[in-house]
Amino acid sequence: MAEGRAYLDSDDLSFEEIASQVIQSATVISNRIKPYDDAPLGEEDGRQIIFVVRVALETNDLLYNARDGMRGRYWQSPDHGFAATKYLIGELIRDLVDFSERCPPALPDNCEPMRAEDIKASLERISAKVWASGK
Repeated sequence: MAEGRAYLDSDDLSFEEIASQVIQSATVISNRIKPYDDAPLGEEDGRQIIFVVRVALETNDLLYNARDGMRGRYWQSPDHGFAATKYLIGELIRDLVDFSERCPPALPDNCEPMRAEDIKASLERISAKVWASGK
């Protein structure tokens, strides 16, 4: 298995280059709105939007596990990690909002819809996250 993932040991790819691969290959495949599980004080009626974005398996692996990938950036410092997250979301935000306008997000019971402005504002918050999916 280790020889099959030799690309992870390369010091050649910067975070920006890895992010560029993600951005170029990203396909938004779904979205949904979800109430906060653990709402911050004062935002008990808050909601969040969740997107599923597909990229190639190797690209996903590089994004999270390469030396200058997301984990590497957070290891360098939380500020580096937050900046990497903000950069990646910022590069994808237009595609995410456009997808939501074409395919309105699924809504659970008792959850208000989100307008494009709300979705953009949510994605621009420091609490916005990028999570890996091994699928």
